[in-house]
Amino acid sequence: MLKTVLILVGALIFTDTVFAKNVDELAKDFASPHSRLDRFPIQITNNYRVGPLENGSVLEMAFRPHLSLDMGTDWNLVSRSFLPVLYHEKAFPSSDYEFGLGDLVQTFLLTPAKPNSQWSWAAGAAFEAPTATDTFLGAGKWAAGPAVSVAYEEFQYTFGILAHYLWSFAGEEDRSDISLASIQPFYNYRFGDGRAVNLMFESVYNGEQEEWTHPAILSYSHIFSYSQTDAAELGAGFKYLVSGPEEASEWGFRVQFSFIF
Repeated sequence: MLKTVLILVGALIFTDTVFAKNVDELAKDFASPHSRLDRFPIQITNNYRVGPLENGSVLEMAFRPHLSLDMGTDWNLVSRSFLPVLYHEKAFPSSDYEFGLGDLVQTFLLTPAKPNSQWSWAAGAAFEAPTATDTFLGAGKWAAGPAVSVAYEEFQYTFGILAHYLWSFAGEEDRSDISLASIQPFYNYRFGDGRAVNLMFESVYNGEQEEWTHPAILSYSHIFSYSQTDAAELGAGFKYLVSGPEEASEWGFRVQFSFIF
């Protein structure tokens, strides 16, 4: 995994930008959670020191498509999906290895098509479906709740927050209920030529256990064109647990490749 990260970081630094629909404009749109720029990120995160004995690891490959649909002249509907494929190694005391699909989290947000200022916002709903292929890889519950996001954009930077809360309403009766808040403040600073540095917290509050988890992710990304009409994003970063329960991953690496439409 470390070798892969180093190769990708090298690609990030030395990839030349060719013709683009202005890669700096693409980078700005990519950073916004409300933009009409459709993209399909594939995100791989390797989490280390997982579990009560801190000797486990979790490899996650997440498919995270972002699609925008016109809802008349005044509104857009933004669809954001999160579907992970997981490999757990010694992450649970009663299981050595687990591999399979995790639970799907789907968010739908309505946002003004033409914001009146540099501030933009969206509101809607989030849903979780029990798509996991193994008990250890998902919650076994159907859940839903509200979702909101706010962002502020300048040409060189974007910051904001995405949040949703999920409560379970159906599913396997012998599994714990879901009461989870996801709060993701982010800051994106762009250097030009499609290059940017990103800082994000992926904070989660577990209402059933009344505890917070605060992982921070610092990453570098590069948007580039590889043909007259096609562009992509490549990113790599480091994940560190600021605070959280003992069994949470203490640190990890993340790489991401995104198709841009």
